[in-house]
Amino acid sequence: MKVWEKPVGYINCWTKTKKQKREKRFAFVLQMGDNKAMKTSAVHARIEPQTKEKAEEILRSLGLTPTEAIRIFYKQISLRGGLPFPIAIPNKLTASTLEKSHRGEDVQEFESLEAMFNSWKK
Repeated sequence: MKVWEKPVGYINCWTKTKKQKREKRFAFVLQMGDNKAMKTSAVHARIEPQTKEKAEEILRSLGLTPTEAIRIFYKQISLRGGLPFPIAIPNKLTASTLEKSHRGEDVQEFESLEAMFNSWKK
């Protein structure tokens, strides 16, 4: 029998870097629900460089690493039994309209919102 055991989610205050402290705090949050040591598994994904850079900039502003964000995303999928946000496939008309607008076809410009709303009344 051990005389003293670390509590679940124990944070080592002598960790060297801020990143390591943040990762330990995040592990603490995940362990609180499970009350057991967290095992890990690798996830590999290919993503467009521009999308990756933009997302990581946003994550940095939130104080999160990409790994932390992926853990949160996977945890939410597990808890909700699906994606944590709605996903819808556009119907044919919407898809066609979006494709045309990306090509600059059939795009109308208005001086104001009022002018746009008035054009719908015709």
